[in-house]
Amino acid sequence: MQRIATAVVVVAVLVLFAIVFGIAIVQVWQASTEPAVSESLLYLGTGLAAVVGGAVAVALNVRPVAGMAPAAANGPAAPAGPHVVAGALVDQLPNVINVVYVLVYAIVGIAAIVTWAIHPAVTTSLVKNLATTFFALAIPTASGFFRV
Repeated sequence: MQRIATAVVVVAVLVLFAIVFGIAIVQVWQASTEPAVSESLLYLGTGLAAVVGGAVAVALNVRPVAGMAPAAANGPAAPAGPHVVAGALVDQLPNVINVVYVLVYAIVGIAAIVTWAIHPAVTTSLVKNLATTFFALAIPTASGFFRV
């Protein structure tokens, strides 16, 4: 139950990140002058970008422990029932969430960079902060992922 509760909170943070920056990016594309962003929204968005970006960097830089052998089976396999299937699904939640985090962060981060490049005169500090944070984290994250 704790894993599910943690997953709900982690996904909620990602959804809030996507909503805040999705709205901010759309506002820039629709604006003829720079949209107003409140100071509290700027701080919230920048904090969300840091949390999500850090989670992505950590998720992509996780290395398996060297020399770790798979667990050996102890006797015949137990029949798979609904509780076993549910347990297996819960065990996969971190992997699924990692993939979703990477995809959402990449899509929103690239959208922020493109927005700033195409509409530099009206891009808000909120979108600029995400674009620079995404770009700054993309290089070491990619090198960690590809083990460069």
